[in-house]
Amino acid sequence: MTKQLFVGQKMPKDDFWAGLGTIVSAIMAALSWLWNIGPLQLLFSFSTGALFTYIVQARLQDRAEKRQVARQNFALMRETIYGPLFGEINQISEDLKSFEISHLEEIDKIMDRHLYFMVALELRKLIEGFCERVRRYTILEGATVGVAEQISLETSRENLERPAASSDFSIVYRLFVGNNLIKMVYLVRALLQDRTPNEILKEEAAGLTAVSINITVGGYSYPSIEDVHKTCKIALQKIRSTPMFQERESERKYLISEAEKIINRLKQFITL
Repeated sequence: MTKQLFVGQKMPKDDFWAGLGTIVSAIMAALSWLWNIGPLQLLFSFSTGALFTYIVQARLQDRAEKRQVARQNFALMRETIYGPLFGEINQISEDLKSFEISHLEEIDKIMDRHLYFMVALELRKLIEGFCERVRRYTILEGATVGVAEQISLETSRENLERPAASSDFSIVYRLFVGNNLIKMVYLVRALLQDRTPNEILKEEAAGLTAVSINITVGGYSYPSIEDVHKTCKIALQKIRSTPMFQERESERKYLISEAEKIINRLKQFITL
């Protein structure tokens, strides 16, 4: 008896794959026949070439636009962020080397600009950490000035006679070339530079002619110049032995080193 296939009954697997194979074969045969038609081959080749050219040109244009935008952004960052930062860090470095007080007002303004946050995070952390250490150093410098003033006064009182009609023991060296005052150095200022006033003025006077050095204590010429020189040397040895001065010098040298690192990092962003 012949078997009947009822609705809902599954087609045998062999029949399914056979049917699918027949359909695929028919499609392939149709495509093969169409491919042999000359105009269709030409149309397909033209369409493929045009599509490829469009994709390549679109990508090239997109890349060119991105490069132009990147150049504009880089120029803007160089003018408003990297260049000013480079100048300010250089100034701070020079201040540290010459024992001057550094000011951070301008660098704070740069860091407040919204474009500053386009700077790489690592470099921002390096700059911000440096600025915090500079602020700490400024406080340390102020405290060291107080130590230098105290040592200068005490050492002068211990080793020099009180100037006539004056209780002021401030020691001042003045460098003259002819009648022209070239430089004036207070003992306190010299101590903060880890030198004596005489050492500083000798360096300034190198190569000059008609040079003279005038020394006063409390505003009066002191009878023994050698005693003043000796007092300055004693004061220098005293301040060198204080923890405050030693810490300040260590921090100053560290900051100079850090400033050089930041300057070298910034150079790559400002070089044309």
